[in-house]
Amino acid sequence: MIRNHSADIIIGIDANNGYDLAGTKRLFERIGELDIAFAEEMFPETVDEDLELKAFLKDNGWKTLVADGETQREIDVFKPFMQAKAIDVYQGDMNRFGFEGILTEAGWADEHGLMVAPHNWGSLVGFYMQLHVGRAIRNFYGAEHDPLSTRF
Repeated sequence: MIRNHSADIIIGIDANNGYDLAGTKRLFERIGELDIAFAEEMFPETVDEDLELKAFLKDNGWKTLVADGETQREIDVFKPFMQAKAIDVYQGDMNRFGFEGILTEAGWADEHGLMVAPHNWGSLVGFYMQLHVGRAIRNFYGAEHDPLSTRF
């Protein structure tokens, strides 16, 4: 198996909710040695399943962070996940929640020692907004930039 030994390379996975919990576990049994930094949106998030995934990762000695939340339409949905520490990196959508919403999310996450990496797809403005948020909070994990657009 290939190992990621370079501190300059960060490997992450974004499954766009394409797996279930069992499939995610099988995937990690095959690739876990690659030192995956984060697993984003592996399956539709539930507190219990996210906690089970985190326990599975920990039991196998993997430091992979669970990242999720980009499909949520209401920011309050994150509260029970934060209280249970079911997700490590919260990804409320930058374009949906704006500065105020993401700063609120970041404040709640910070109270529990958790991080945020706002979701952004197809928006250069959203990317720049993320960078501004990143300078304003201490629990910023990273910015997402996808140069694709939904417009023709």
